Amino acid sequence: MRPIPSVLALAAMLLPVGAAAHSVLRTSVPEAGAVVAGPVTEISLAFADGMRLTRVEVEGADGPVQLEIAEPAGTEFVLPAELAAGAYELRWIGLAADGHPTKGVFAFEVE
Repeated sequence: MRPIPSVLALAAMLLPVGAAAHSVLRTSVPEAGAVVAGPVTEISLAFADGMRLTRVEVEGADGPVQLEIAEPAGTEFVLPAELAAGAYELRWIGLAADGHPTKGVFAFEVE
């Protein structure tokens, strides 16, 4: 009679594995929710683990603008941008070091 190991094995299979392994956005400049003095000439994104960024897009009143990713792999990225006064939403998409697709979005404002 060995039901306990079977129950433990089933529970282990149902628990989320590697959730902490996904690379998360650690810091950004501008920060999420920030109101910054403009104009903004670059955006910085720093991830907790390695990331291969595939797309970074900023959307403002004039519509979405895709930012150039010079070095798509790493943990820290500095992207050139030309953002005048207004409200913006930044969306990023990439592949985390653990192989899982990941994405994020945050808003900020330029005065």
